[in-house]
Amino acid sequence: MENITDEHRDDEVEVLGAPDGVGEEQKKPFWFSRTILTSLILLIVLGILTAILVLQFKRSQEAIDRTLCQNNLKMLAKIIAIYSEGSPQKRFPPAVCIDGVWTVDLRSIYPKILSDLDILICPCIKDCNTKKEVEEALKNVPTDWDTIHRFLAEQYVYLPWVVENENAFLELIGLPNISKLSLDEDTKSVNHAFRRLREGIARFYITDIGNPSALNSTAFCFPIVFDNPGTTAHFPKGINVLYLDGHVEFVEFGSRYPATQAVWDYFTEKTAAIKNEP
Repeated sequence: MENITDEHRDDEVEVLGAPDGVGEEQKKPFWFSRTILTSLILLIVLGILTAILVLQFKRSQEAIDRTLCQNNLKMLAKIIAIYSEGSPQKRFPPAVCIDGVWTVDLRSIYPKILSDLDILICPCIKDCNTKKEVEEALKNVPTDWDTIHRFLAEQYVYLPWVVENENAFLELIGLPNISKLSLDEDTKSVNHAFRRLREGIARFYITDIGNPSALNSTAFCFPIVFDNPGTTAHFPKGINVLYLDGHVEFVEFGSRYPATQAVWDYFTEKTAAIKNEP
């Protein structure tokens, strides 16, 4: 009787059991499916390609902005040259000091020499309101020059003197009452004489008198206008610089003056103060 009962149970198990292969399939994880694996691989590949394209687009846009910025400085070099031709002693345009940041005095060149304000606005600074606010300040009666120069100081730094290296720059910013220095006259520190920018000023810095090309090579080294390090957003990190001889080049951060840590820290701090003022 027991044998019959056991056989009956075995038959019952076979009848009630699941079809062959179903249990094995249910044990497999869902990602074993070819369709899902293929989809995942495609998504990963598309994600990588998208990241590469975004990076390339960003680099291309940065290259365009850097070129536009360099064109601004080249145009500014021509404006400076035009101004110096008609000024006493062939001096370059005067500057204004906004909380320790020097920028060109727009009153000396606008609108007689400079008519397009875009030249004074760095394209890498993505603030479309800057030009609008400057134009509105120009329409005020009387003209709100202080507001205008504050906006311009955030764009480009304009050194009204020859500041030949980082040591000279550190001595300049270490002078007492730096904001009250006469911006139209020569000044000096303990170890450096800061001569007012004018045509031919490089001859005072020539060390090799017998070299006919010494004047050009000396002027090649003196920066006069560059991106404000406190607001620039170039990649790789660096600034466009207009030199005394008229050429413009991009100087990467940390490579040489004026793209040094000390200069960067100074203008970053001063520009932050300008932005935070009402």
